[in-house]
Amino acid sequence: MKKSIRFLLILSILLLCLTAGNTAMLMHMKAVLQMNLTIGDWKSYMVAAFIIMMAFIHLVSVIVIGSHLRKDSQENILRSASIVFCVFSFFLLLVDVVMLQEIGKEALIVGDTMGEWNIVFFNHAVHILFSLILLIYCLTVKKSLLESETSQHALKDEAVFLTVNQVGVITAVVGLGFIFFLLSFQIPDGYAVGLRFLAALILLLPYFLAVLYWICTKQKEKPVEWYDEKQFQDISHAALMILLVSVVGMGILYGCYSKGLITLDLSLFFPVYLFLVLLSFSGTTLYLNKKA
Repeated sequence: MKKSIRFLLILSILLLCLTAGNTAMLMHMKAVLQMNLTIGDWKSYMVAAFIIMMAFIHLVSVIVIGSHLRKDSQENILRSASIVFCVFSFFLLLVDVVMLQEIGKEALIVGDTMGEWNIVFFNHAVHILFSLILLIYCLTVKKSLLESETSQHALKDEAVFLTVNQVGVITAVVGLGFIFFLLSFQIPDGYAVGLRFLAALILLLPYFLAVLYWICTKQKEKPVEWYDEKQFQDISHAALMILLVSVVGMGILYGCYSKGLITLDLSLFFPVYLFLVLLSFSGTTLYLNKKA
């Protein structure tokens, strides 16, 4: 594991450098376009090369982080955050490609590209955030490996159980933040609905992968043996609490909607509701687990 951590540390530093360099290059290209000047082809090729290398690092990183979950018997919130932001950042790389293509098309007709540039720079801020989280994760794990002889590790099953719920909390927070962030842009309704749906699917992917991994670790066990007594109590209490709150909340919302007091955009309501339920369930489970 020490070798993989060193490798991942190098990747995180490389990703940080590539993202910073690409951001600087894009800022320069934006200034050139605002002066109605022509951008050299080599600059476009360099931005494309940087994005390809960044995407490759994302793919390798999520594989390496997944191998750490299989080998490490200790929970790590930074590892959970790295998994979520790796998938989210990779999705935004695809958005970068689309936005840069739109900027290139609109530049030919001298159109307004400020909205597209704002999205691209926001995406690069997320790329930088992911690289920093990954870097800090590597440094903390490297330090813990040096102290492994004196540290007391949690049970493997407990670590995976906690990691799944940590990923659920972080996924929900990032999902809610991104959904509301999209509202700050004047995106046509036709595109906004599809973008929210796609974003919800992509942002839920880390949680589904974590749950799938957890299920794979339980293949040789009977379903009744998947949880210990404490874990079963925690998720049962969390599920009951979320059910009660959700039913009451939906009842109040339905009453207000029926009376015409509020209007609901289903394309916005369902993703928000989904992420809120995930946040409440995973957060409550973690709280109950840590409380005892």
